[in-house]
Amino acid sequence: MKSNTLSTDYDETGTMENKPSYEDLEKRVIELESIESKRRNIDTGLRDKAESILRRNIKDIDSSIKNDIDKLINELQIYQVELELQNDELCSAQTKIEHSRDRFSSLFHKAPAGYVILNKDGLVIDANKTLCSMVQNERTTLLKKPFADLIESADVPIFHSRFKAFSKNPKNKMIELRLSQANGQSFYAAIEGNFVELYDNKSEKFKSQLLLAVTD
Repeated sequence: MKSNTLSTDYDETGTMENKPSYEDLEKRVIELESIESKRRNIDTGLRDKAESILRRNIKDIDSSIKNDIDKLINELQIYQVELELQNDELCSAQTKIEHSRDRFSSLFHKAPAGYVILNKDGLVIDANKTLCSMVQNERTTLLKKPFADLIESADVPIFHSRFKAFSKNPKNKMIELRLSQANGQSFYAAIEGNFVELYDNKSEKFKSQLLLAVTD
């Protein structure tokens, strides 16, 4: 039979030492088990709370991602509509440019007066049929050639001395000189100028070009 009283021993110095009884040990064990149980309950509660927070965060993230995707899709749809509208406007503008170019070309080549278009360096970009007939040259022969080549040699200095100022502001200005024909003959001509906006296929932009009207 176990004793419920404290057992008494003596240490090496002869001092009496009290040792805990079985009942004290048993109580201590129960206290420790209670503490461990509470710790486990706390851990479980914390784990449940952490899982709940995590699930809520994931749900919030999913909702945020969905909103971002919906917003992006909406922006892409708007951008697509804008591109379609711009494409329609571009096609319409291109059609108008082609009609304008064709109309100008028709009027240019059928005009009773001689017309020639020069670039900033004085090279022939285009010449109409009337001018070609006046100087007795084929259009293909004149293209990309200096307009000065059509001028009587004695009058070339006159053209060069006035062309720079003339090409900057040709309005209300006139140059009178002699033009040479392919057969060696020459004739007096009055040259007036103006600027025209022509569409350049290479740059896909309108460029201001110098248009000369030549009359004899």
